[in-house]
Amino acid sequence: MITLGIFTADNLTTITGAIEQMDGQTEKEIVGVACADPFAALAAALADCRMVKAQTMLRMYTNDAQLLKFLAPPISIAPTQFKEIKGWGKVGWGGNLYQWEILHGLFAFDRWQIRQASKLPGTEIIYHEYRNQTAARPGATACARRLYEGVWTGA
Repeated sequence: MITLGIFTADNLTTITGAIEQMDGQTEKEIVGVACADPFAALAAALADCRMVKAQTMLRMYTNDAQLLKFLAPPISIAPTQFKEIKGWGKVGWGGNLYQWEILHGLFAFDRWQIRQASKLPGTEIIYHEYRNQTAARPGATACARRLYEGVWTGA
């Protein structure tokens, strides 16, 4: 099973992940992502999870209301473009690219679930680590990945 902690505060989302092996051993920090957009952060984390996907279950814990609302059944992506089509009326298509990427990433798992969490201590530590390192570089918009403790790339 892969477990993701998703922590959002002050326009920054950080995600950490761990994998629990069949023998009960846990490997921590298989994923480390930081991004201003929570949807972009989750899409990036799920892409990283696909690389280590030896599991069939994904469990996510988050304090982010947007992600909880989006992933609550029934999942729907709001269209971003509309066109009037004779006989059909107004038809919408498009949507948030990161939301589509999240759905694609979730298809890699047989089962997944997301739950609200008020405390995410491990993910909050990563949040503060990243926030402290990027304080001198405000306005970073790209997602960053945590290579190992204290070292980030891509932001």
